[in-house]
Amino acid sequence: ERLAVNQEVEGSSPSAPVLESPTPHGFAGEGFCVQGPVRLPGRRNPEDAALRVPAEVLFVSARTLSRRPFHVSLLNMKLETPRPYRQTARAEAAEQTRQAIMRAAVALWRAQDWEQVTLSAIANRAGVTVQTVLRRFGSKDGVVDACLAARVSGIEDIRDRVQPGDPKTAVEGLLAHYERDGDAVLRTLSLEARSPVARRIVDHGRAEHRVWCARVFAPYLPSPRARSHRVRLDAFVAATDIYLWKLLRRDLGRTRLQTRDAFAALLEGLTATPARGVGR
Repeated sequence: ERLAVNQEVEGSSPSAPVLESPTPHGFAGEGFCVQGPVRLPGRRNPEDAALRVPAEVLFVSARTLSRRPFHVSLLNMKLETPRPYRQTARAEAAEQTRQAIMRAAVALWRAQDWEQVTLSAIANRAGVTVQTVLRRFGSKDGVVDACLAARVSGIEDIRDRVQPGDPKTAVEGLLAHYERDGDAVLRTLSLEARSPVARRIVDHGRAEHRVWCARVFAPYLPSPRARSHRVRLDAFVAATDIYLWKLLRRDLGRTRLQTRDAFAALLEGLTATPARGVGR
């Protein structure tokens, strides 16, 4: 406990405990600090008989001590303003815990059906308790929503590196994503009819894929105001879809190189000649 000692002049309440024999440890001008054990008579609790009073809270006048006794009152000062660096450290620790939980959830999503992933499994992988997961996210669905909002999976980071008008790099970026996450995406797609959270995941993925195609293949698309814009964009979306990767890699057993060439051939056909209405 932090104790603040307030000096009172003569005439103070007689109920206040009196300093019997203060032990000074140093002088500063006309006053000195009392740091040693301060004996307070009349206290019933033996462990409270001697209290160590920090120097910064008790500073009395030597001249006053020499003339007359003085009274002290003790005030509990438990409430104190947290130091800024402590607040920063707590915030950083909380954010690290939050990121660890989301990374654990993504890793489990990649490894198994999301329906089989439990809060306990997420907590164990993140090195925290289930209560911590619930306190941070509220539920398992809350973890999913936070992961989507924070882009923790890294899918968007891979795709964002692709520059507009570069079909070759686009294919490489797509394959990097599909080879790492393709099976997890397909498992999630199989759950969307009966799982609302799986539906949110795949809807998010579809929307992101369409936006990505519109950005990367913008030089080969007609003006958004043109009637052919949607049809043309649909063609690029279909030519780069996860189901084409599944057909080639999982159903037909093609190698990654062969799969890359098939994607590239489809995009070459779409980009060989500008679409009617491009730039208008």
